[in-house]
Amino acid sequence: MRSKTKNFRLTPLQLEQLELHIEKERTNFTDFIHSLIQREVMHDAVTVRGMIDEKKEPSDVC
Repeated sequence: MRSKTKNFRLTPLQLEQLELHIEKERTNFTDFIHSLIQREVMHDAVTVRGMIDEKKEPSDVC
């Protein structure tokens, strides 16, 4: 796996909010960033939903 470091700036309030969110979600910064990237990539991806095979109960007809 390739590793790359990026620096970015946050205000003290943004940093506090980010730390609280990461703590609340019980995750770490790297996993949080990965989830954001995945969400954005999947947002633009075209997906096809497969057919769901449902078992239907026979109806009781008298």
